[in-house]
Amino acid sequence: AFPGLAQMAPDGKNILLDYELDGANGQQMLFSSCSQVNAVQDEAVTPHQFKLLRLLRINCRAAELYLNSAPSSRSFFPQTLTASFASELPAQAVPDRGGDSLDMRKGALMGRYEKDLRIDTIDGNHLSVTLTDGDKITYVILARVDVDGDHKEDWIMRLDWSSPDSFGDGLDLIVLSKPSKEEGFIIHWRYK
Repeated sequence: AFPGLAQMAPDGKNILLDYELDGANGQQMLFSSCSQVNAVQDEAVTPHQFKLLRLLRINCRAAELYLNSAPSSRSFFPQTLTASFASELPAQAVPDRGGDSLDMRKGALMGRYEKDLRIDTIDGNHLSVTLTDGDKITYVILARVDVDGDHKEDWIMRLDWSSPDSFGDGLDLIVLSKPSKEEGFIIHWRYK
């Protein structure tokens, strides 16, 4: 789920990349580290590859979260992804499109908020759904670790989305937590 990931550095505190993008100046841009990805300005890549740059940035941020996390000693997450998992997600577990798009969803569960929540595919660490408005989201589990230091498993998840009606698409990143068996899933952190 991380295109361009070459290997974990021997010290276990960094990752090595092998990825190229087309520069706006016509030159190839080779990335071998996340610090290079984070340092490049949006305008430095050709516009048609901006989504790939964002994918690299989000994956690098996920890798940073992973590298700064610890193994968990307990988990209240399901062993595998299921259709019921999608309906139990917080309704805010959708891409942040700015404005008050997330505020309207606060406190609701996905299965109750969406009048028509369709499960498209469940495959390993991927779960694809179609929302009521036709938007499609693929939830990709990038890592299962203790991000917040409470010794309980958290999921670092990338949201790959598309909006066929408006021809939009993009990526988002969240950390999903489940504090106990009785409590529901919460979004602990979101990429900004």
